[in-house]
Amino acid sequence: MDIILITPPDYRKNETEILEAAFQSGVHIHIRKKKADTTLLDYLDRISMHIIQNSTLHYHWDIFKEYDFKGFHISQKKTTDSLVVLKKQLPPDSTLSTSLHSYQELEHKAHEYDYVFCSPVFKSISKKNHLPKFEWDVNPFKNGKTVLYALGGIHSENIETCFIKGFDGVGILGTIWNQKTTIDSITELKKIKATCDQLSLA
Repeated sequence: MDIILITPPDYRKNETEILEAAFQSGVHIHIRKKKADTTLLDYLDRISMHIIQNSTLHYHWDIFKEYDFKGFHISQKKTTDSLVVLKKQLPPDSTLSTSLHSYQELEHKAHEYDYVFCSPVFKSISKKNHLPKFEWDVNPFKNGKTVLYALGGIHSENIETCFIKGFDGVGILGTIWNQKTTIDSITELKKIKATCDQLSLA
């Protein structure tokens, strides 16, 4: 199973260190910061270029092009027409992803993307009172093209459940960034990586 680490919406002192550890472990990174301001640009300048070129950016199309990110994550608020235009502008070999929140979206929209997050699968760790509205099982929706990631409440103890539910990978957020220390964050990351590697051999 594959792993995607999503950055917190705010900025953390230990963030670049954890991102480096994740990248070295073979974990894909999604950079999600809502404001396209000088704080974001300074933050990106502190991240190794080899990480950026293998990471996905949320929200900011102009910055995506300027920094040569690997992938772009689009909001479902975009219209079908704007998605078509964006796909035409996407550089070769870049990836396009989004987040889906229902079986209806999964059935009708997943095929438009290289991979999608399905959320929330469990009670969110990072968002208060963000609960799943139904029991996810994506086995009937696998199309052989779009990679499906479980997101929401993922931690080292429920990875196997995601595998049983048919997910190809997991997106992680709160279980890493809510840890008390950098060492705790990296330890949890290693646990998740070891479990996913074991399941990939199953």
